[in-house]
Amino acid sequence: MNEWRNEEIDSQLERELDLLVDEELTDAPRRELLLKLERTPDGWRHCALAFLEAQAWREGARQWQSAPIATSASLAASRPARHWLRSGATFAAMAASFLMAFALGLALRGPHGPFATRNQVAKSPSAAIQPALVANTPTGAAQSSDPAAESAVAADEQLASSENHPETIWLPTAAASEDLTSSELIRELEQYGHAVERRQVLWPVELDDGRRALVPIERLDVRYTGLHYE
Repeated sequence: MNEWRNEEIDSQLERELDLLVDEELTDAPRRELLLKLERTPDGWRHCALAFLEAQAWREGARQWQSAPIATSASLAASRPARHWLRSGATFAAMAASFLMAFALGLALRGPHGPFATRNQVAKSPSAAIQPALVANTPTGAAQSSDPAAESAVAADEQLASSENHPETIWLPTAAASEDLTSSELIRELEQYGHAVERRQVLWPVELDDGRRALVPIERLDVRYTGLHYE
């Protein structure tokens, strides 16, 4: 019975402390509560804890109110984000695109690294880098009207002359069709806070007959910039 009475008194004391913290007690009940705290073991400790708890609640509420409220557009964007994380097919397609780029680079690795790069500034087929064969013949034997080919010839000649190799020329064999990485994948990466920079790299490959082929490989530079809510 005594234990039950003590529990009842503690519950009543907690309610009175809540009223005291919320400044809802008048003068007379407040004086009675202070006298009760004086007589109750650890009464003042409970009072201090009540004030600290109330302070923590106010601070948390203030931070919650100052946080930006998500708009309907950002809420709508969060739904496909969760769906995108759960979608195995989309994630597999993303992983396959990166694996294709790395596997192609490793399979076609030559004695030298990539030496001709450029930013992709247009998506038209005419602006794409074309595959090429590099033959050990004088530069006057063949010419190309493609500006990208001419720049690749200059870069390759500089590399060849610096390493005492015969001069090389650019021989376009086929026009690149579409981008190696799907636009849908790029849009999804940008939607979830990533800045994507696409580069096409000409990778030299040594052939069995001694010639060198320049193979276009698409490189993605992905950098997380964070989600921006409007």
